[in-house]
Amino acid sequence: MYQAAQKVLEDYFAEAHLEVTPRIVEQFDVYTRLLVETNERTNLIGPFDALRIVEELFCDSLRLLQVVSIPDGAWVLDVGSGAGFPGLPLKIVQPSILLRLVEPRRHRNAFLGLVARELALENVERLSCKIEDLPPTPHALVCSKAFLPVEHWPQVAAPFCGEQGIIGVLGSLQEWERCAPALGLGERFGMVERVDYRTHTGGKRVAVALSVLAPPATA
Repeated sequence: MYQAAQKVLEDYFAEAHLEVTPRIVEQFDVYTRLLVETNERTNLIGPFDALRIVEELFCDSLRLLQVVSIPDGAWVLDVGSGAGFPGLPLKIVQPSILLRLVEPRRHRNAFLGLVARELALENVERLSCKIEDLPPTPHALVCSKAFLPVEHWPQVAAPFCGEQGIIGVLGSLQEWERCAPALGLGERFGMVERVDYRTHTGGKRVAVALSVLAPPATA
């Protein structure tokens, strides 16, 4: 991995008290290079260099591990995965999880397959469908990085949570504070854990774990 980017990742692991192994470092290195090379050809993720990939995509995705403990062998659903966020970073750090990536866009879905092969990741399932077409099977964690605004995401994610399932929320602190009062916290959803943090540019963000207290309304 590029030296400055690798240092940022290692610093984050130390801050978050996450175990880092040579294999994890190597996998993130390969992932970074695949993103940079593919992005040069197809504009996969926009104007992201290696350092920004690590800071804004890898580290941001891994914030979910600070608010939820995923059991070994549990299913994780990543909706609107795009180039693999947050699901693939979670899988790299915790390879025991079973990962389901929902990404209907063909070239992005193909990229997810490329990353899974190059990183030798097992138990990664790619679905080229929309969330509306997915049966409501239970998952331990349902997460997304930028699929929907915070105000809509928990309602969409709820049908895919198991009995003890968690909805992972990643967003700006401003958006969370604006939308949280309308989410039905304490009635529809329960606050399990929350971590506030700053990006390298000073932006305020939040990672939140929500439980489902009441079943989704049916038509």
